Amino acid sequence: MTQTKTSGVGMDVDSLLQLPEDEFARQCKFEAFKSGGPGGQKRNKTSSAVKWTHVATGISAHSSDFRLQAENRVRALHRLRVKLATDTRRPIDVRGYEPPAWLSDSRVQGKLTTNTKNPLYARLAAHVLDVFDASGARVSDAAALVGIPTSNLVHFLQADHTVWAAASRMRSARQLPPLSTGR
Repeated sequence: MTQTKTSGVGMDVDSLLQLPEDEFARQCKFEAFKSGGPGGQKRNKTSSAVKWTHVATGISAHSSDFRLQAENRVRALHRLRVKLATDTRRPIDVRGYEPPAWLSDSRVQGKLTTNTKNPLYARLAAHVLDVFDASGARVSDAAALVGIPTSNLVHFLQADHTVWAAASRMRSARQLPPLSTGR
Protein backbone atom coordinates (compact mmCIF):
# COMPACT_ATOMS: atom_id res chain seq x y z
CA MET A 1 0.00 0.00 0.00
CA THR A 2 1.33 3.43 -0.91
CA GLN A 3 2.00 5.60 2.10
CA THR A 4 -0.21 8.58 2.72
CA LYS A 5 1.71 11.84 2.47
CA THR A 6 -0.07 14.00 4.98
CA SER A 7 1.00 15.81 8.07
CA GLY A 8 -2.60 16.52 9.02
CA VAL A 9 -3.32 13.49 11.19
CA GLY A 10 -6.75 12.03 10.51
CA MET A 11 -7.34 14.42 7.61
CA ASP A 12 -10.06 13.20 5.27
CA VAL A 13 -8.89 14.12 1.77
CA ASP A 14 -12.27 13.20 0.28
CA SER A 15 -14.02 15.76 2.50
CA LEU A 16 -11.34 18.31 1.66
CA LEU A 17 -11.80 17.81 -2.09
CA GLN A 18 -15.57 18.27 -1.73
CA LEU A 19 -15.19 21.76 -0.29
CA PRO A 20 -16.33 24.73 -2.36
CA GLU A 21 -13.41 26.71 -3.77
CA ASP A 22 -13.60 29.55 -1.22
CA GLU A 23 -13.63 27.16 1.78
CA PHE A 24 -10.80 25.12 0.30
CA ALA A 25 -8.78 28.30 -0.31
CA ARG A 26 -9.18 29.31 3.36
CA GLN A 27 -7.22 26.18 4.31
CA CYS A 28 -4.35 27.24 2.07
CA LYS A 29 -1.59 29.83 2.04
CA PHE A 30 -1.50 32.09 -1.01
CA GLU A 31 1.60 33.71 -2.51
CA ALA A 32 1.96 35.91 -5.59
CA PHE A 33 5.29 36.48 -7.28
CA LYS A 34 6.92 37.71 -10.46
CA SER A 35 7.72 35.06 -13.01
CA GLY A 36 8.50 34.67 -16.66
CA GLY A 37 5.72 33.58 -18.92
CA PRO A 38 3.24 35.08 -21.35
CA GLY A 39 2.87 38.81 -21.37
CA GLY A 40 5.46 40.35 -23.66
CA GLN A 41 6.69 43.65 -22.23
CA LYS A 42 4.67 43.06 -19.07
CA ARG A 43 6.72 39.95 -18.26
CA ASN A 44 8.54 40.03 -14.90
CA LYS A 45 6.96 43.38 -14.01
CA THR A 46 3.84 42.25 -12.20
CA SER A 47 3.18 39.58 -9.61
CA SER A 48 0.85 37.53 -11.76
CA ALA A 49 2.32 34.09 -10.91
CA VAL A 50 0.78 32.40 -7.89
CA LYS A 51 1.39 29.54 -5.51
CA TRP A 52 -1.14 27.88 -3.21
CA THR A 53 0.04 25.66 -0.35
CA HIS A 54 -2.33 23.47 1.62
CA VAL A 55 -1.29 24.28 5.18
CA ALA A 56 -2.10 20.91 6.82
CA THR A 57 -0.16 18.81 4.28
CA GLY A 58 2.44 21.23 2.92
CA ILE A 59 1.46 20.21 -0.62
CA SER A 60 1.64 23.12 -3.05
CA ALA A 61 0.93 24.02 -6.66
CA HIS A 62 1.65 27.07 -8.75
CA SER A 63 0.67 28.67 -12.03
CA SER A 64 2.25 31.33 -14.19
CA ASP A 65 0.40 30.27 -17.33
CA PHE A 66 -1.64 33.44 -17.72
CA ARG A 67 -1.01 37.19 -17.74
CA LEU A 68 -3.71 37.77 -15.14
CA GLN A 69 -3.20 36.79 -11.52
CA ALA A 70 -6.89 35.91 -11.18
CA GLU A 71 -6.63 33.26 -13.90
CA ASN A 72 -3.45 31.88 -12.36
CA ARG A 73 -5.15 31.71 -8.93
CA VAL A 74 -7.90 29.51 -10.34
CA ARG A 75 -5.47 27.28 -12.27
CA ALA A 76 -3.10 26.84 -9.31
CA LEU A 77 -5.95 26.02 -6.91
CA HIS A 78 -7.22 23.37 -9.34
CA ARG A 79 -3.70 21.95 -9.63
CA LEU A 80 -3.45 21.86 -5.84
CA ARG A 81 -6.64 19.81 -5.61
CA VAL A 82 -5.25 17.34 -8.17
CA LYS A 83 -1.92 17.14 -6.30
CA LEU A 84 -3.77 16.38 -3.06
CA ALA A 85 -5.65 13.68 -4.97
CA THR A 86 -2.46 12.13 -6.31
CA ASP A 87 -0.18 12.56 -3.31
CA THR A 88 -2.46 11.24 -0.57
CA ARG A 89 -3.99 7.80 -0.21
CA ARG A 90 -6.91 6.57 1.83
CA PRO A 91 -6.94 2.83 2.52
CA ILE A 92 -9.77 0.89 0.91
CA ASP A 93 -10.73 -2.66 1.78
CA VAL A 94 -11.43 -4.33 -1.57
CA ARG A 95 -13.37 -7.16 0.07
CA GLY A 96 -17.01 -6.22 -0.28
CA TYR A 97 -16.11 -2.85 -1.81
CA GLU A 98 -18.96 -0.93 -3.41
CA PRO A 99 -18.33 2.38 -5.19
CA PRO A 100 -19.87 5.30 -3.31
CA ALA A 101 -23.08 6.69 -4.77
CA TRP A 102 -21.41 9.93 -5.90
CA LEU A 103 -18.91 7.88 -7.95
CA SER A 104 -21.67 5.77 -9.44
CA ASP A 105 -23.42 8.99 -10.43
CA SER A 106 -20.24 10.02 -12.30
CA ARG A 107 -20.49 7.08 -14.67
CA VAL A 108 -22.24 7.66 -17.96
CA GLN A 109 -23.19 4.49 -19.82
CA GLY A 110 -20.84 2.54 -17.54
CA LYS A 111 -17.82 4.82 -18.13
CA LEU A 112 -16.09 7.65 -16.31
CA THR A 113 -16.32 10.69 -18.59
CA THR A 114 -15.55 13.50 -16.14
CA ASN A 115 -13.43 16.20 -17.77
CA THR A 116 -10.23 17.22 -15.97
CA LYS A 117 -11.62 20.77 -15.63
CA ASN A 118 -14.73 19.56 -13.81
CA PRO A 119 -14.67 20.52 -10.10
CA LEU A 120 -15.47 16.87 -9.26
CA TYR A 121 -12.40 15.59 -11.13
CA ALA A 122 -9.89 15.77 -8.26
CA ARG A 123 -12.23 13.94 -5.87
CA LEU A 124 -12.93 11.29 -8.50
CA ALA A 125 -9.22 10.91 -9.29
CA ALA A 126 -8.39 10.52 -5.58
CA HIS A 127 -10.93 7.75 -5.14
CA VAL A 128 -9.95 5.95 -8.35
CA LEU A 129 -6.29 6.08 -7.28
CA ASP A 130 -7.23 4.76 -3.82
CA VAL A 131 -8.99 1.81 -5.47
CA PHE A 132 -6.09 1.35 -7.89
CA ASP A 133 -3.66 1.27 -4.97
CA ALA A 134 -5.84 -1.13 -2.95
CA SER A 135 -6.09 -3.47 -5.94
CA GLY A 136 -2.32 -3.79 -6.14
CA ALA A 137 -2.08 -1.35 -9.07
CA ARG A 138 -3.67 -3.93 -11.35
CA VAL A 139 -5.74 -2.10 -13.95
CA SER A 140 -8.30 -4.85 -14.59
CA ASP A 141 -8.93 -5.41 -10.87
CA ALA A 142 -9.35 -1.69 -10.17
CA ALA A 143 -11.64 -1.23 -13.18
CA ALA A 144 -13.83 -4.14 -12.05
CA LEU A 145 -14.14 -2.63 -8.56
CA VAL A 146 -15.08 0.81 -9.92
CA GLY A 147 -17.47 -0.83 -12.41
CA ILE A 148 -15.94 0.46 -15.63
CA PRO A 149 -14.12 -1.15 -18.58
CA THR A 150 -10.35 -1.54 -18.25
CA SER A 151 -9.76 0.70 -21.27
CA ASN A 152 -11.89 3.43 -19.68
CA LEU A 153 -9.83 3.29 -16.49
CA VAL A 154 -6.61 3.70 -18.50
CA HIS A 155 -8.17 6.59 -20.44
CA PHE A 156 -9.31 8.25 -17.18
CA LEU A 157 -5.84 7.91 -15.64
CA GLN A 158 -4.22 9.32 -18.81
CA ALA A 159 -6.43 12.40 -18.89
CA ASP A 160 -4.19 14.26 -16.43
CA HIS A 161 -0.41 13.78 -16.47
CA THR A 162 -0.20 14.11 -12.65
CA VAL A 163 -2.75 11.33 -12.16
CA TRP A 164 -1.01 9.18 -14.79
CA ALA A 165 2.34 9.68 -13.02
CA ALA A 166 0.83 8.69 -9.65
CA ALA A 167 -0.62 5.48 -11.13
CA SER A 168 2.72 4.74 -12.80
CA ARG A 169 4.56 5.21 -9.48
CA MET A 170 2.18 2.74 -7.82
CA ARG A 171 2.92 0.13 -10.47
CA SER A 172 6.65 0.78 -10.32
CA ALA A 173 6.66 0.42 -6.51
CA ARG A 174 5.18 -3.05 -6.99
CA GLN A 175 7.65 -3.86 -9.76
CA LEU A 176 4.86 -4.16 -12.32
CA PRO A 177 5.42 -3.23 -15.96
CA PRO A 178 4.61 0.38 -16.92
CA LEU A 179 1.10 1.22 -17.96
CA SER A 180 0.55 1.14 -21.69
CA THR A 181 -0.87 4.31 -23.16
CA GLY A 182 -2.71 2.51 -25.94
CA ARG A 183 -2.14 5.56 -28.12
